[in-house]
Amino acid sequence: MNWRVNLLNFWRYNRAILGVADPEDAEFAVPVSDTAPLPVRVVGGNPGGGGTGTPTQTISLSRIALALTAQAQALPNIPAGATGARVSVEGGVARVATAAPDPTPADGERWPDGSVWEVSGRTDLLAFRAVTASGNPKLQITYTQEQ
Repeated sequence: MNWRVNLLNFWRYNRAILGVADPEDAEFAVPVSDTAPLPVRVVGGNPGGGGTGTPTQTISLSRIALALTAQAQALPNIPAGATGARVSVEGGVARVATAAPDPTPADGERWPDGSVWEVSGRTDLLAFRAVTASGNPKLQITYTQEQ
């Protein structure tokens, strides 16, 4: 009996090594590609669970860099239709705020070098302000839109 199990395991191993990709075969994980996707179908609802609506999709609109100074700055060139942004900090520490008062080098939410944040909602995008806290931070901004 043990040799049969070993032979079956060897056969499965060879199928995986040879790259057999059958999207209908749920016995083992298959490579995912456009021509042979995993057999998962989104029928409706929300990917987070529950609900009956259509899943939302986030698309990237544009990218821009902003070098911060000691003066509070708004996000530049916000595209029409943008509903959010991914913001990363490089080269220093930034202080930010999305409500009054504007941040200062000593006051505001502290975003350290190397951190990545999401700003969601058009209101927060328009109200966002950032300033240098230490170093020479630059914000890398990718504007997004949910559909």
